[in-house]
Amino acid sequence: MSSDLEHRLAAVAVAWEREAPAIALAEIIGHPRSELPDLAEAIEVEIRPSPPDRRRTLAIAAALLVVICGVVVLARRSPDAVDPASPTISTSVQPATTAVPITPTSAAPSPATTDDADASPSTSTVPVVLPADEVAARIAAIDAERRTALRGFTTIGFTVERTTTLADGSPWDGGGASSSSARVVLRNDGSAAVRSDSFGRSYYDAAAGIAVAVYGGPDGQDAYQQVDGQMDGSLGLGIPTGLVNGVITSIDALTYDVVAIEEDTVGGRATWRIDQWRGMSSPSSLDGMEMSTWIDRATGITLKTRSAGASFAGEGDEMTPLTETIVLSELVLDEPMPADFPPVAPPGVEVARSGDPTQFGPITIEAAAAELGPGAVVPTLPADQVSMQRMQFGDADGGTEVAPTLVVRWFDGFSVTELRVDRFPSSMQPPASCADCSTTLLEQLRGAPIEANRVNVGVGQIQVSIAGDPERIRAIVDSLVETS
Repeated sequence: MSSDLEHRLAAVAVAWEREAPAIALAEIIGHPRSELPDLAEAIEVEIRPSPPDRRRTLAIAAALLVVICGVVVLARRSPDAVDPASPTISTSVQPATTAVPITPTSAAPSPATTDDADASPSTSTVPVVLPADEVAARIAAIDAERRTALRGFTTIGFTVERTTTLADGSPWDGGGASSSSARVVLRNDGSAAVRSDSFGRSYYDAAAGIAVAVYGGPDGQDAYQQVDGQMDGSLGLGIPTGLVNGVITSIDALTYDVVAIEEDTVGGRATWRIDQWRGMSSPSSLDGMEMSTWIDRATGITLKTRSAGASFAGEGDEMTPLTETIVLSELVLDEPMPADFPPVAPPGVEVARSGDPTQFGPITIEAAAAELGPGAVVPTLPADQVSMQRMQFGDADGGTEVAPTLVVRWFDGFSVTELRVDRFPSSMQPPASCADCSTTLLEQLRGAPIEANRVNVGVGQIQVSIAGDPERIRAIVDSLVETS
């Protein structure tokens, strides 16, 4: 799921995860494909003849991530599909010296690990989930420390390695390479430059909403592919690295099904490790899903993630457990973006283009207010990035209706505060989020509490969410004005 839909439905998704039973893969693939909902928009793919082992383009890889031979592949059960990273130490970044007063839980299913041991809850017994209020307090303290660390830099370079193994530790080759690595430079707005031996060069320009891949063409020269209208780095960054949501794990994703919160180390770096466990409902499914997230205390980024119990359907729809580990190493703070960012194709070189530049791109506040229409809100507080996302929905007459979403971001290093203003299409029932819809949207926002570093309010077809630094959230709310 791309992050544009994740943000829009975040609150609903978290509620479903907490209240609804888990769904086994067998329950999905047991239905004919005609009964499954559309999982992705069609992606235009230009296929060119090439010798064996040539690099895949962004669009092909994106399509394979969604559907493989008509079988849905489940990689993880997190409500926002978090794909963080796990790094080792670099002399250019020192561990944090200020400790957060959090006592390790006695309910932890395994002791704290040291130096890269893969720790996670054991599936031999069902782990004890910690009380929600206890988890909330501990995660809030960790997040405050993390937010302070994230303010210290605006770009970061690192090497990311992703491995997928079977339960016995042997490589899994059912989905291509079982191990891959890449060198990445990531900017706080989400822009990324990726160099991978197996994939080639991949870029995401967050300001323009463009993903570009540069790979070896049939003639041995560089070939270029560009996808327009991209709201996030799920193509340019996520496909070659697995870091679909970058290197900062959402606080929402860290507060459910927690069985342990421990101090730990990864490659000699001080970290917090959060262990989570999700049980499965079907007798034919695996025992459960184990997820561990390591947050670096010096930088605030997610150094490592490990998901054990993710499954795929093998021959005869046999469920096979997989373990995916993503680790970051060789961290360099404030590493400059490479000289070839954003990439420009040389004169005369054809660029395979797809996507729609109108789906996402920069906009002024004034133009955004006109597009959102009456009853919405826009900020007057100066922002670092202002963009508009547009999604098309079918209407009752068989036509389409464009639903705009204003996305405004403020950066304090890598600590990002984001405002989203959605106008839901008339054909869609928005989630009821106002306590008293007789008041205006602006009045609702001014009285709404900040919970888990987030405010969510909606009146009618307009929904507003603000997430990030609590102090910045309040300043944003105070600056909002109504559109007419």
